[in-house]
Amino acid sequence: MSIKMNNLRFGPSGVDWQERIDYSRMRLERAMRTKKYMKQEGIPALFLSESENIRYATSIKGVAGRSRGFRRYALIFAEHEPIIYEAAGTHEQHKFHCPWIKPENMRAAHTWFGGAPGKKASEAMAKKFALSIKKDLEERGLVTEKLGYDSLDYFGKNALEELGIKTEWSYSVMENARKTKTIDEINCTRMAIAYADIAYYKMYEAMKPGIREIDLAGIGMEALYRAGSEEGGTIICKSGSNTFEDYHGCNPTDRIIRYGDLITIDVTRANHMGYRTCYYRTFIIGRDPNPREKEWYKKVRDILYEIMEVIRPGDTTDKLAKIFPPASNWGYSGEEETLASIIGHGIGLSMIEQPIIHRAYSLENPQTIEEGMIIAIETREGEPFVGGVKLEHMILITKDGCELLTNTMPDENIITAARFF
Repeated sequence: MSIKMNNLRFGPSGVDWQERIDYSRMRLERAMRTKKYMKQEGIPALFLSESENIRYATSIKGVAGRSRGFRRYALIFAEHEPIIYEAAGTHEQHKFHCPWIKPENMRAAHTWFGGAPGKKASEAMAKKFALSIKKDLEERGLVTEKLGYDSLDYFGKNALEELGIKTEWSYSVMENARKTKTIDEINCTRMAIAYADIAYYKMYEAMKPGIREIDLAGIGMEALYRAGSEEGGTIICKSGSNTFEDYHGCNPTDRIIRYGDLITIDVTRANHMGYRTCYYRTFIIGRDPNPREKEWYKKVRDILYEIMEVIRPGDTTDKLAKIFPPASNWGYSGEEETLASIIGHGIGLSMIEQPIIHRAYSLENPQTIEEGMIIAIETREGEPFVGGVKLEHMILITKDGCELLTNTMPDENIITAARFF
């Protein structure tokens, strides 16, 4: 069998008697990979505003997600030290806490909060932003070179171009740098999964008729924080007839769970040093699954394990996407209608990274599977307004197959909780 099992050999604490996660090495290797792909794509300077990209390239942590308008951003250079433009006041703290960035390269950001101060005020602040960027480029002899960027809004892009700075969308630099993981990134992911396991078992212990979806999610969130998950996480919890399609999106509701209900849970965004989880399990309250539910689950599990058995470095995602059933199986008119529930997606500092395994994308525009990728693979089966089952695994692509990272929560059958007899 090509599937290896995850073996986490250490805890999250730092010790002198065992080699664990080497954060200094991870900082250095991520910075080197960023510069490598900048050089490959001919980008001498790269503007980053998405927090996951800033963290990858500089190891400076900020608020998750895109910084609106821009509260924080960074300039990364292929041949020079990075410059951090941080939310007011925070840049002074970084000078003390982050000695791997030169203090003189810490700046206060110029922000316009996505236009909230009004068009004229935002344009005035964006001009200050552009002038500061131009000055830093001039000092390094790069003001006439193209400036790559991951994200720029109307105000920022216009202000830079008015000063004659040539901009080029260069998101592929960071996608290529981040799509395969170093050993320390892999171990951060293993640790995050261990936190998710703790949350699952706490929620399992609490499952019983009368508890609400939101109560279970709260128990899971508390467990993640207590375990040490950075920024907590997100618990997607659906029950009863809401388990097949995501009627309420990712939000658990105040629905009261009853005897016999199916429950699908995804512990997502549990993370260690920013590296995230995404893995589903299905539970049932107080009884064994009936034949129809068993058949749903068997279909789901067989699909996931077929993908995990055949996946290899060098494979293309069209081959793997064909293993997923077409959307027409459920009467949908297009493959995009299963995007959130029948998919494989890279995962790391972001929830969605390369590669994507899905019939809507992969059949005509395949990507290549590479050793060192971490991929979350999920699928579901059931009937609308009746119920459904979900299963998701996270895997690490190895030289001859994959390693199953999420192997500590049972997946052989639907998990029965609160059994009465």
